[in-house]
Amino acid sequence: MPTNRVRLVWVAGAATIFAVAVPSRATAQAAPLDTVELGFGIGPLPAVGRYADALRTVQRDGFRIIRAYEPFRASDHGFDRVLADLGVIDSLGLVPYVGLSNFPYDLAPSADVMAAAPGPRRLQMRRRQMFAATNRYPPNPDRYGAMLDDFLSALAARFGRPKLETWYFEIGNEPDAPVFFWGQPQDFRTLIQVAIARFHAFDPNLRIGGGAFTSGLVAHGTDKSADYVAVAQSLGSDATAFVSAHIYAPSFPDATQIAPDLNRLFGPPGSQLRVVSEWNVDTKPTPNAHAIFMSTDAVVPYLIDMMAGAAEAGVRIVLVHKLMDDPAHEQLGYFDGSGKPKPAYAMVAMAGAFARQGFRVTHPDGGTLLAGDSLTYIHAGAQPVPFDPSRYSVVAPQGFQGSAVAPGAWAILRGQP
Repeated sequence: MPTNRVRLVWVAGAATIFAVAVPSRATAQAAPLDTVELGFGIGPLPAVGRYADALRTVQRDGFRIIRAYEPFRASDHGFDRVLADLGVIDSLGLVPYVGLSNFPYDLAPSADVMAAAPGPRRLQMRRRQMFAATNRYPPNPDRYGAMLDDFLSALAARFGRPKLETWYFEIGNEPDAPVFFWGQPQDFRTLIQVAIARFHAFDPNLRIGGGAFTSGLVAHGTDKSADYVAVAQSLGSDATAFVSAHIYAPSFPDATQIAPDLNRLFGPPGSQLRVVSEWNVDTKPTPNAHAIFMSTDAVVPYLIDMMAGAAEAGVRIVLVHKLMDDPAHEQLGYFDGSGKPKPAYAMVAMAGAFARQGFRVTHPDGGTLLAGDSLTYIHAGAQPVPFDPSRYSVVAPQGFQGSAVAPGAWAILRGQP
């Protein structure tokens, strides 16, 4: 998959100066580096207008891919509003990652069908409340396929087929969470199969996949979700489509499990594109999450663990969710509600450039070390990781002193010529 290369200001290289196994320069030249492209999610597509300032910032910083989901609203008549919202992303020089995670309202089943849908009473009430804002009831497959044909024709008329071939189209948004998909696993399996077939019939070069499975399914794959595990594994073996999942740090207290759990769910990595379409340090606006975003340094170990897990699982795109806070309260955004970046964003921007350039992963004493072309990220394990201060300077954390990264601590180093 092509990546967007940006010029970096760092020019030196990693060498074998640690007390752990770091690839030598000769070894580094012999094998290709892993690359991971970071992007951002903005949440539901209709909110895109208020993100414009933040989107301009991330575009200037070299980010390229922007995910937006739930494009359809009850007030829509046709696709004009959806096309206009996607046009905002496109006009800023960014690539839309289109999450087709809900359905037009004219595809909703009848009231008696909705009333008979299985599920606890509380869940049914919640679904009826949410139906005012979004339709997640699975439609008839034939009607869904016909809608996709019309949608693709409208997209091609507005943006042109060549541009659509650079976009990404994801079916689903955590379908294994009953609040996000109001059907059964077989319904989702059928709809994603219909979507893949219709997209490829329209243009075999379109990037289509899914299903944005939950972090919990990746980490646990419990018996309760066994049917969705089967759907995810089937999609992971489909060479014609990409496969996606969500990774939130609380589901992975042992961060070295990110890659094994992704590979357990989807199978060993190969040529198929894999995407983490939502990643963040938490799943809700907790004080802990807010403190991380308001610190320049606190997000770095999470970034190290994520980049390593992605590389080792064959993931080539990671989309941070989400770009900006929701109105009226602090959410999980790396920009505040006015579009101003929070302190943690600076480290995400640095990690984005680093991951696009390429790096190699090792695990000294249970820790994680990412050796790039000029920077080295270290999240130490059970033993300290010493380095030579005459050849490496500390980029972060602020106030770092000494010549070793302590057990459990982290550092970003820049090599000296």
